[in-house]
Amino acid sequence: MHRDPDDYILIDFERSGGFTGIPVKVILSDQLLSKDELMEIHRLIDSSDFVRLKEEDVTDNPKPDQFLYKITVETPFYRHSLVIYEQQITPDLRPLIRFLSGKAIRYKK
Repeated sequence: MHRDPDDYILIDFERSGGFTGIPVKVILSDQLLSKDELMEIHRLIDSSDFVRLKEEDVTDNPKPDQFLYKITVETPFYRHSLVIYEQQITPDLRPLIRFLSGKAIRYKK
């Protein structure tokens, strides 16, 4: 399948912490996502204003039993990383986290 170079996306997603402490991780790319999923992920990134979100300083303020999310998104236009605790997730970011969490669980080996 031929993809437009502008569709290039690489997402590294990890959820750790929580009650059990079992991490869930997935690396997604435009090669693994269907055209509909690719459109949806771009929409979720845009609507969450992901590239403007500042990384949480998690080193000085650990939050026991909360999920910690690490997300890096790379496209031809930007590369942005975010590390954020569950309680800092904005309502606009939550759908993106939900989508990526679902993919991580689906691809878990």
